[in-house]
Amino acid sequence: MPRLVKASNSKAERRSERKKIGKLQNQVVLPVTVDRYEAIFQQFLSHSGFARGYFQEHVQEIDGHLSEFIEFLWKDGEPKSYANYAAASVQFFIPEAKRKLVNAWRLISTWNKIEVPVRATPISPEILLGFSGLFQKWKYIRVAQMLLVGYSAFLCTGEMFRVRVEDVVLPRASHQAAVIFLQDTKTSQRHQKQMQWEKVLIKEKLALDALRQLCRQRGRKEFLMDVTVHQFRKLWAEAVSYFQLQDQKIQPYSIRRGGATSAYRLGTTFEELMQQGRWANVATARIYLDEAIQELNTLSLSSTSRRLLRQASRPFVSCKPDRDAWTGGVREP
Repeated sequence: MPRLVKASNSKAERRSERKKIGKLQNQVVLPVTVDRYEAIFQQFLSHSGFARGYFQEHVQEIDGHLSEFIEFLWKDGEPKSYANYAAASVQFFIPEAKRKLVNAWRLISTWNKIEVPVRATPISPEILLGFSGLFQKWKYIRVAQMLLVGYSAFLCTGEMFRVRVEDVVLPRASHQAAVIFLQDTKTSQRHQKQMQWEKVLIKEKLALDALRQLCRQRGRKEFLMDVTVHQFRKLWAEAVSYFQLQDQKIQPYSIRRGGATSAYRLGTTFEELMQQGRWANVATARIYLDEAIQELNTLSLSSTSRRLLRQASRPFVSCKPDRDAWTGGVREP
């Protein structure tokens, strides 16, 4: 989705904020998405044997050729996201094709029903601390700190990159929690004229300390993170390789699943979990958490992975709290 800004009171502030975003036209479809469209669209053209100009003149033929391309992607073992991008790219580059790709979208719908998505494996506190310690060692201090905050707050990957200093309310007393205000993207899509905000609480000492550090010496409008989502995903993949966890399906979304699962396992009330996880449906949340508990309980790590994780998490050993989501164990094979 496009980046978002708050409407400021002064013209100068609005101009400054909008300058960071750039042209409105570039926010309709982000450049990175256009690049993906271009790549898959060229593959479609190559597979069909026709040029873009031909399809612009023979729009009625696109659905058949695109359906054949989707069948090829299915048979060739490509991820189903390629099929979605293929159909979207055709509509992007040939707008006349919209609402005329009936069979292609029907195949994509069938694909979605047949192939169950692979969920990110929830990670235990020990694994999270290992990743955070490694990023500290690699001098990505803010990334390391945001992992601690994201795990405690059950943040989605994209949410970690949208938090600004002004969205954080730090506690004034030791017994208080910090508050992070997050934009409810689902709500905002339903009510595009009004930005809706949700809040999550940070109570754990380790996460609170990290949040304070993230807000220190930063302007109110600045983001807490200092890398892009793309850079973060690349760093994450390098960390997964470093810990030799390539076969464990540990992805950035594992942070949210792991934080929620760890809290659930340690007895956090379901009401608190619902609020922190921002789930609207109780049944959906229960299924989500029950499945994650089972996955975490069956997670087994090699002796090498365990050793590397213990080494990386040493900075946290002496300050690990006793009664929160940072305690728990990794199931050994």
